[in-house]
Amino acid sequence: MPDYIGICLLRLRYPELCQLLYYQRHTFLLDGDAEIRVVNPQLVYALRLLKKDGDRNIKNTYLYDSLSENPRRFGVTENEIELAVELVNTIFPMDIQQQILKKRRTFSKNYLSVIQPDYFDRYFDFEMEGRLDEAEFRTVMDLPLENIKEAILNWNDRRYITSDLKIKLENLPPFAKKEDFEKAMQAIVYFANLPIQNSPYFFNNFNFENFYGKLGGDNDKFNTVLHLLYQEDIECFRSFFKELYRSAGDWRFMLYFVNFLITQGYHAFALSVEELKDLIKDHFIDWVNRASSIDPLLLQFYGRALENFSEPGTIILVPIGRGIQMTDAMRLLIEKDVIPFLSLNIYKDGRTGAYMIGNWDMVIFGSKEAFMEFLDRQVTNPAIEEYKRFCAVLKSDDPGFRFLTLDVK
Repeated sequence: MPDYIGICLLRLRYPELCQLLYYQRHTFLLDGDAEIRVVNPQLVYALRLLKKDGDRNIKNTYLYDSLSENPRRFGVTENEIELAVELVNTIFPMDIQQQILKKRRTFSKNYLSVIQPDYFDRYFDFEMEGRLDEAEFRTVMDLPLENIKEAILNWNDRRYITSDLKIKLENLPPFAKKEDFEKAMQAIVYFANLPIQNSPYFFNNFNFENFYGKLGGDNDKFNTVLHLLYQEDIECFRSFFKELYRSAGDWRFMLYFVNFLITQGYHAFALSVEELKDLIKDHFIDWVNRASSIDPLLLQFYGRALENFSEPGTIILVPIGRGIQMTDAMRLLIEKDVIPFLSLNIYKDGRTGAYMIGNWDMVIFGSKEAFMEFLDRQVTNPAIEEYKRFCAVLKSDDPGFRFLTLDVK
């Protein structure tokens, strides 16, 4: 059966299953390790076996196992499970790799086939008007980085295309050139940090495990990125990753990703846990040293970064180790210009709607008393006086207060 007809039948009869194969191809279709395709481009998409040393039948596949657990989720009845998997097997035969390696399928039979990773997306792009076309995506990814960023920014303005773009970035094939790899990683970080359309307080983000895999994964295993792209030059890769972290522009995705590596036990990465912690600390202090005053993003970064460098089990962050160095730098910045910090240390209670004093003064200055003593030593300023009056009101039974000087949100 021609590939195009098979995909059409699958889309019409089992649309949820068709969508599953597209979005989770590496779970259900990739037979073998993804990185092997860099070395042996003959490897293709095929039904993935559950037990490689087991029987080669449809019941020994990840797809059959998943459908058996919850067939209704994929629009398949229990009686149709075998039929549905058989249909997929006609398109992505589980033994196709063995046929190719034994030369039982000719080049012409595989040319432009859906089983070829380079053409897989094209078969799923039809009837997707207003969506991101695979050919357009690949053309853009061959451009210089600045052009890629420009295209990503344009695509990000359209909700459906943003979803398509994330999927296509997640399913990028292995890279043959170091330059293409580094460009793609920078593009992913740029995309991950862009705000979601119509929800500017949230950003696109990107799957951490997928990104970790794209960076080569564990260093104690066969790492194709280090082995093939960097020719075992681990220092070159480490330098690239550090620069990727520092030059990300918006810090959020890379900080959250590094936090993920530290907290989730990914300790076989090319950079050790201690090196990753130094990367966070050094980047923060460099940012503080370049800043003229504190701002919301810097304070947010400080809070998230400090989670790695504070006493465990405490309600209020208590800096330790590298956290003390970061806090000292933050305190010096605030002492230069305390006014912006005053507004940032006031928040509105989401439950009552009342304004409250935060605890950043305790974290950075050691205690609220120490911070108030610092304010008492400052030259008289309307904003400082208003902050003091508000603190006094909170200690009284009078809940009413109107801010005239401080820019509270």
